[in-house]
Amino acid sequence: MKNKEENQMEERREMNGQRMMTREELEMRLPALNHIAEQRDAKFRLRYAEKTVNNGIERGYTLDAGTRVSVNVYQNESWAQMPDEELFDTLNDLDGRYCVTEDQETIGERLNALFKSGELFEKIYPVVVSENNKENFAEAGITFDRYLDMLVTYRVELMQMNDGIGTIRLQDSHLETFGISRQKIREAAFANLEGIVDFMTLRDDASGFKMVAATRKDKQFGGAASMLLPSVRRRLAEMFGTDSLVFLPSSISEVIVVAQTAGEPETLLAMVHEINEMEVALEERLTDSIYPMRLADGEYRLSVIRPK
Repeated sequence: MKNKEENQMEERREMNGQRMMTREELEMRLPALNHIAEQRDAKFRLRYAEKTVNNGIERGYTLDAGTRVSVNVYQNESWAQMPDEELFDTLNDLDGRYCVTEDQETIGERLNALFKSGELFEKIYPVVVSENNKENFAEAGITFDRYLDMLVTYRVELMQMNDGIGTIRLQDSHLETFGISRQKIREAAFANLEGIVDFMTLRDDASGFKMVAATRKDKQFGGAASMLLPSVRRRLAEMFGTDSLVFLPSSISEVIVVAQTAGEPETLLAMVHEINEMEVALEERLTDSIYPMRLADGEYRLSVIRPK
């Protein structure tokens, strides 16, 4: 809760036109900004990013450079006053300043240093995306595993930039160069994620309806991959008191969990679709599917129900 001084400071900023944009405002600007990026043939696309700090949440954008290094940049008060063209110019300048578009040789050197020091396996995390990316990823040589209607990719956190994290998607060529097995990468990535999964109860009312979100504690993207972890499924079964749960992807960064009694599959599918269309930036969307969980042979297993 804000104290009196914080409220007064916020009021002064409002009067002076100095105001931080909300998540909704930042996401609303994404289509226009990414359209400018496409027109200018920029080497990155934007998606929403946030991180938790001691005094709240900092919000901004990820400059996603595909197979190159991607970084998060966080807003200051001037962003809200900038028209789209000026804001894009600012972000484009940051793209160059923080060496987001490093060449593959430089990236290889960084990865090689991490591998030699043994830090590579401490800095890799899984990120699930839609299977619709399969063709593009295969063409780009990006390492991925199939899971239901999703692809599991692996991102290496290379460096700290602008108080954010520079990351790169792992590629098949990296595995070949360093002689690393896909299984070892997978095990390390999910072990790292397991240590930073956060559960947040969104709703728990007298009627018995409960809704829980699973994400990363540091609010970096990739939290939706937590639904692939057996320990997460087990923990959620304990929280709900039942193994009949269903996972609703709200973005690549978060998954929402409810009991299967919360609604018919058609209702839950419609809910996911509406959330994706109305609240989630295109770059953050996972799928329009839902994922029921059941206990079988002592294991919590997921299946998929796709929209018709």
